[in-house]
Amino acid sequence: MYLSQGVKPESVVWGRTDGSSLPSNVYQEGSDLVFRNPSPEQGGNYICTITNPDGSVERINVYVDYRPGKLIFLLKNKMNFFLNDHF
Repeated sequence: MYLSQGVKPESVVWGRTDGSSLPSNVYQEGSDLVFRNPSPEQGGNYICTITNPDGSVERINVYVDYRPGKLIFLLKNKMNFFLNDHF
């Protein structure tokens, strides 16, 4: 995985796994997915598609759960899990 090796990807694109547009107040800024004014509508499944310099593509699925006052992110990629509960 290039990201873990410190190699800058050619592109990073965020989207919803079902192909729908990003919810209101969710947008991509550079390679980051930004959530403004968290709400229940922002929860759900997202995907980060990374294109590496050699043309290979990596996809990271992210599940976002809304709880009053915070968003909880669960990333699953190659059996690794990461939980982040702050924004």
